[in-house]
Amino acid sequence: MADPKSFHCSLVTPEQSVLEAEAVYAEAPGHDGQIGLMRDRAPMVVKMGPGKLRLELIDGSEKRYLIDGGFAQMTDNKLTLLSERALDAEQIDPDQARAALAEAQALRGETEDQFEKRQHDLAYARAMIELAG
Repeated sequence: MADPKSFHCSLVTPEQSVLEAEAVYAEAPGHDGQIGLMRDRAPMVVKMGPGKLRLELIDGSEKRYLIDGGFAQMTDNKLTLLSERALDAEQIDPDQARAALAEAQALRGETEDQFEKRQHDLAYARAMIELAG
């Protein structure tokens, strides 16, 4: 039986189910800022942006992931996170993160699509650096 303070969390990408766990707190990257989630939250759906997902698990441990947008749905104490990519923070190479940031900074934003791609890549690379550090 689950702890009365916990909720079930699922992290899924198109390729795999990344995580199924009982959590007491989740912090996810909403498209316009971080959002914190706990048990007994009102039902909601949030568009996510690229960034850091932090989960405090029922056993007291913490899991961190770099995710690439998607959607989060919380209903009946079940959090489902659907993302294009999810990378465990422990797998992030700091040198690769710095290279991704340099590459994103070099992108030109002359058209609206190019500007949006640059902003997305910058946010993703900055989150990657934060998690790698």
